[in-house]
Amino acid sequence: MPRLMILSHGHPALSHGGAEMAAFAIHSLVKQGKMPGWNSIFVARADRQHIGHDGDFGAFRRNPDEILVAPPAVEPFFFHSFDPSRLFALLDELVDRFKPDVVHAHHFSFWGTDIFEYFKARNIPLVFTLHEYISICHRFGQMLKVNGRLCHRSSPVECNQCFPDISSGFFFLRDELFLKPLRLASAVVSPSQFLAQRVETWSGGSIPVRVIENPRDVSVYEPPHNASTHDSAGRGIPQIGYFGQINHFKGTEVLLDAAAILKSRGAPFRVRLFGANLNIQESAFRERMTAKLEALGDCVEFFGPYQNETVIRLMSGCDAIVIPSIWWENSPVVIQEAIQAGVSVFGSRLGGIEEKLQSYPHAEFFEPGSAIDLAEKLQAFCLNERSQASGQIAPDVSQGEMAHLSALAHLYESTLAVPENRASLDESQIVARPRRPAAASRRNALQK
Repeated sequence: MPRLMILSHGHPALSHGGAEMAAFAIHSLVKQGKMPGWNSIFVARADRQHIGHDGDFGAFRRNPDEILVAPPAVEPFFFHSFDPSRLFALLDELVDRFKPDVVHAHHFSFWGTDIFEYFKARNIPLVFTLHEYISICHRFGQMLKVNGRLCHRSSPVECNQCFPDISSGFFFLRDELFLKPLRLASAVVSPSQFLAQRVETWSGGSIPVRVIENPRDVSVYEPPHNASTHDSAGRGIPQIGYFGQINHFKGTEVLLDAAAILKSRGAPFRVRLFGANLNIQESAFRERMTAKLEALGDCVEFFGPYQNETVIRLMSGCDAIVIPSIWWENSPVVIQEAIQAGVSVFGSRLGGIEEKLQSYPHAEFFEPGSAIDLAEKLQAFCLNERSQASGQIAPDVSQGEMAHLSALAHLYESTLAVPENRASLDESQIVARPRRPAAASRRNALQK
């Protein structure tokens, strides 16, 4: 029976990100027997204090197939491990203990791009899922320029304009040192066609990308309210929800500015804000958010963090949700969750948001970053000038999720069948590790 090792940059119980949840969902579904003939081991990077002792490994909640690992730190420009010898020794222990036939890595963040070279040298096929544009863009992997404009295509010269204290030569080298390890992967996967096209364009076609949506384990969600409970006509005031991280790039200020416009017009509405990490944002953003929340008064409720298991139930208590991101996004899991909850969705017209919502009949788009356009769309919705999804029966999405898992299973099996994926690393494939530019060792003020 082949064994799958899933390598994640975090455990979703400790780090509540979409990539972590996507990686763990595959492991959970395999454990439930949804991928017949396969076993799974989930390996997540963790801070040493989460392991609970002085060792480099720990079984999370005493689960022998959920392993926490504390690898050495990764430098922030080329994403090479600061201590590749120690990293390889840790991976040796994992591979020798669990003997995976295929490794599926969901990020190189916190692990380093060295993992591509390692698994190639060990003759183990590596499937790699992209989650954002970090190999293309040094600015948080978001392809958003420092002046706030969306970046449509990167180049060393243009990257230097965002980071003038890092030469275009270093950005050229950065591209090459991301491309070389990515070419060692047996398969590169993207959950969205949009991200796949960006990577294929950036790589000059040298990295073919397969589009497979991240499967979800829908059994973990609490059931939604029934239709009569969340029918806006019965509740009176339309409820507009936001679910996700609270930060500048997610566009929460755009939503609150739109809410302020609605309030000034006397439109009936209430915003329900669910999200985490406001407390760790820069002080200027926190101050702006606090002022906007206070100005809106009873028109907004800030609930703070939520458990992912509750999100479908919480969404079903809303008439619509808003996804106001100002960066391209890839495949936000909140879209899949909103469709499962059967609510209307208002999304920024860009990137993976537009792609994933284009076939959903209860979706509407607004111009990215435009509080006025969003306010116009929401006002029409709140006044019932547009059809609402509220009260509709939530769709059964389990069949689609199993199709995504089946596509991954087929990919795993195909990598095992290709002899080249079992070929040893040759000298030409070894990635050099140059000294990083001095400016990349600290956060550039332009990143903020």
